[in-house]
Amino acid sequence: MTEIRPVSTDDDYKIACYFHDKLTELYSHWKIKFHLPTFELKQYTHILQNGWNIYYQFGKDLDGQYMEIYSTHRMTSDGHVKYYADGSKLILPSFTTACPLGKEEEFKLWNERVAKDVYDPVQGILRGI
Repeated sequence: MTEIRPVSTDDDYKIACYFHDKLTELYSHWKIKFHLPTFELKQYTHILQNGWNIYYQFGKDLDGQYMEIYSTHRMTSDGHVKYYADGSKLILPSFTTACPLGKEEEFKLWNERVAKDVYDPVQGILRGI
């Protein structure tokens, strides 16, 4: 039986497998299932499972091919991370829900700044979708 390859080159297939394995590893405790990505640039996927909202997309920038994840769960803080195919990662700003007393204005400004970076009210939570 021929293996189904969701991408056009062997290198892209290896990268797609790496990102799939990374997603599976990150959310293995919650037994969340992910499909092997087709790795089309800017492919966007949303998973709602076991209390998690996980938005992820693929792309390419000056640092290489990446998978960007924005995750939310009502029992934890939001997370926003960009994983690169070379194994490096970049932690990006995400919404915060805890507002220290007396820091209300900073809290508001932070979340407004994050919203400009990540939120697209028409298409989804990640920019560029």
